[in-house]
Amino acid sequence: MTDAATVALALAAACGALGAWPVPLPAAVGAVAIALLGRWPVVLIVGVALLTGALAARSWAGLRPPRPRMFGGVVTLVGDPETVGAETRVEVRVGTKRVEAWAHGRAARALGDRLAGERVGIAGRIEPVPPIARARLAARHIASRMAVDRVGAWHVGGPASRLANGVRRTL
Repeated sequence: MTDAATVALALAAACGALGAWPVPLPAAVGAVAIALLGRWPVVLIVGVALLTGALAARSWAGLRPPRPRMFGGVVTLVGDPETVGAETRVEVRVGTKRVEAWAHGRAARALGDRLAGERVGIAGRIEPVPPIARARLAARHIASRMAVDRVGAWHVGGPASRLANGVRRTL
C-alpha cells in the first residue's frame, strides 16, 4: 500500500467515525474482507469508511436514555468507586449498558472498598442522565444514572480482574 493510500485509509476511517452511518455491520465487514482478499485499495478505503461508520452508529444508538425504572440485580463494576463529597460514584455495567451509579450512606460505605471487575448485587432507581451531564457522559458511553438504595453480596469477578485486584490489594 502506498503512502497516499495509507493517508486516504486513515481519512476514510475518520470520516466514517464522524459520520456514524447506520450501515449494516455484515455489509461493512464483507466489503473490507473482499478488499483484503482481492488486494483492492480503493475498495478497502470505502470498506473501512463503512465499517467505522457502522461501529460509530452502533455506539451512539446505545446511548438512548432508558425509561425510569427500579432495578435490582447483579452489576459489574467498570471502574473503581470514587468518593465525591459524601457520595460514592462508580460506573457499572447493567446487562450490556453502562450506568453511572451514585450511593449515599450505608450503600456508599459498602461500595467504597470494591474494585473494578467485581460483581455486586445492588438495588436502586435507573433514570436518564440529566441534560447538563449528557455530553460529558456520552464520551464514556453512559446514558443513565442509578440512585443506589441497597448494596448486597459481591463476587470477585473473572480471572483477569481477580488477578489484577489481588495484586492491587497486596500493593
